[in-house]
Amino acid sequence: MIKNNVVYEGSYSKVVHIFDKLYFREGNLEVRDQCNCGFLVLDSCVAIIDYPAQNPDHEIIDEAEHITGLPVKYILVTHAHVDHVAG
Repeated sequence: MIKNNVVYEGSYSKVVHIFDKLYFREGNLEVRDQCNCGFLVLDSCVAIIDYPAQNPDHEIIDEAEHITGLPVKYILVTHAHVDHVAG
């Protein structure tokens, strides 16, 4: 079911809960040099999809864990652009 609810705004970013187990994090490329990524909720942990390589990257893990209440254990990379895990 599509949700499309903003669940977090701060640090020039926004996290939107778009499906039951999927979140979209809109980074701010212009101000923070952070690209977009996603959070996929699994049974007992979270996977970050296309984790940004820009600093401060730790805040993305903190946001995912705070929003979902679960630890981040996986990073999934869908393409090798330099803005995601340094290509």
